[in-house]
Amino acid sequence: MTAIDRPAGRVAYIFSGYGALWEGMGVALMHEDATFRDAVHEVSGHFDNHLDWSVEEQLKSARTGDYRNLTLGGPAIFAVQFGLIRALAERGIAPSVTVGVSFGEYAAATASGILTLPEACRLVAASALALKAANGIGGTATAAISEERAQDIVAGSHGDIQIAVVMSEGGVLLAGTGAALDDLGTQLAREGVYYRVLEEFPYPYHSTLMAGVGVVFRQQMDHVQTAPATIPMISTVTGDHIDADGLDVEYWTQHFVTTTLLRQAAERAARTETIFLEVGPRPHLQTPLRTHRRPDGERLLVLPTLTRHKPGTAALDEAADRIRAHAD
Repeated sequence: MTAIDRPAGRVAYIFSGYGALWEGMGVALMHEDATFRDAVHEVSGHFDNHLDWSVEEQLKSARTGDYRNLTLGGPAIFAVQFGLIRALAERGIAPSVTVGVSFGEYAAATASGILTLPEACRLVAASALALKAANGIGGTATAAISEERAQDIVAGSHGDIQIAVVMSEGGVLLAGTGAALDDLGTQLAREGVYYRVLEEFPYPYHSTLMAGVGVVFRQQMDHVQTAPATIPMISTVTGDHIDADGLDVEYWTQHFVTTTLLRQAAERAARTETIFLEVGPRPHLQTPLRTHRRPDGERLLVLPTLTRHKPGTAALDEAADRIRAHAD
């Protein structure tokens, strides 16, 4: 499919985080799409300067369980997302704003032009390697409760539970110690509230329990080189637009311990955009993204780039076609 000569609507690229990981992600698209394959190869080459394994070969191997180790999963999902940026551009699709959820902020900053690819790979590698310090210190759970209810739970937990991600008006991710998360599960089960500890995600990401990870990260990164954004970026740390000066080394250090404000960032993006495109290896954020409306009350078009049932060009082409049709 060739690129088109006109913009295809106002598209917010929403880069998913670790929850979108799965063994086998990117493999079909590498076989079917030369642009994606070349981009993954390029990314992997930059990671070779910082990691002692090949990200490209890691993606191809697709060993079951590997991506529970976020030291492997982080660089892999970044490579997939960067490949998708290039593959979408080949189809004439580009963002008018970028948003990154959790680890997806690295790809969002790259797509916005704030990070060059070599600098992004250096930053992602340092972040992923620092996560080794998070092993065994806690976990994450999803709960169908409001942010306000979650704040009450946090207030009574003496620091053992914190809000990791504000997903929507009625859903959050909570980070905490294993015992505290289990006890909360028992309490919410009595109330009939949906709650699940994410066994596939054994880290208390975006909580102060990750402070030691930030220390390790700063030992590897003393600065982050940025450039002025060519495409606006909305931060999920602040919930609003952010410029290059804001994405310094301190920002990325705080990223480990600060609540991710997906709901607030998506609300900000919905003021100006007509399409939310979740850029990642499988749809993970579609439900919370579909809760948002434009200021005139109209629903946004919310699309994935890849799915587990359509992991190759089929889903990507379908998304591009629907974006172009929406712009007509």
